[in-house]
Amino acid sequence: GYFGSNISEFIIGDSGLVLSFDKGEDSWMRQKSMISSNLNALSVLQNRDIFVVGENSSLLTGNFKNDLKSLSIVDDNYSFYDIDFFNQSTGIIIGSNGLILRSLDGGKVWNRIYANNSNTLFDLNFLNSSRGLAVGMEGTILETNDLGETWKNIEGETDKYLKSISFYNNEIGLIVGGGGTILRTDDGGTDWQKLESVSDNALNKVMFINRELALIVGNLGTVLTSKDLGESWKIVEPKYFNNWNDILVKSNNRIYLIGDNGTLVELIEGEN
Repeated sequence: GYFGSNISEFIIGDSGLVLSFDKGEDSWMRQKSMISSNLNALSVLQNRDIFVVGENSSLLTGNFKNDLKSLSIVDDNYSFYDIDFFNQSTGIIIGSNGLILRSLDGGKVWNRIYANNSNTLFDLNFLNSSRGLAVGMEGTILETNDLGETWKNIEGETDKYLKSISFYNNEIGLIVGGGGTILRTDDGGTDWQKLESVSDNALNKVMFINRELALIVGNLGTVLTSKDLGESWKIVEPKYFNNWNDILVKSNNRIYLIGDNGTLVELIEGEN
């Protein structure tokens, strides 16, 4: 997967792969991670501390350009799927079997948070300095309004797995997942409306590019576009039939689709 920040760009992947791009030196470098687990998500703090999570309860941390060290933060074997920070101090990790971990000291110590949910959680999105939502298996949507200290379930009108969540602002958001599921909110995620399906394929990533364009990508070459903040969608005729897993927007506004086995294809203007 690709992750961008104001100091660098990162690519993470299988077998402990962490690549960082130094914008000052205009070059990619591999950061030593000393693990072989597959990696799923990355977060960068303003002080340039990096946190990477993945399979086998993997948590890597270090500073930009330096070797990454592995931290053991749980006794059992979990898959960590996402990590994000509300601020420099407060961070959240989500993962398999409903796992939620919270740090209040910038990622040094992590404590388990229990949310009356055992379904795997895949994606996490913070709307502001206190409110966040997480999505996962069997239609699970969780919300927090206190920096992740407590979580409660939200009804999402589906029992399909939910893979990705994105917000345009504090009110308008989208969730996508299995069987072509698309959910939309215009009240900050309290209520979700299930939209009419335009594809039966699994949808893996949703992203608001700007006011005029939102994108969804999924399996078997699925690319969906919206020009009205997600109210309606159209299918882009596929040129490739890869399983698309992520969306990359470069600083020059070029849009790339990221697929299985490192596939990277640019979405040309006019195709959307």
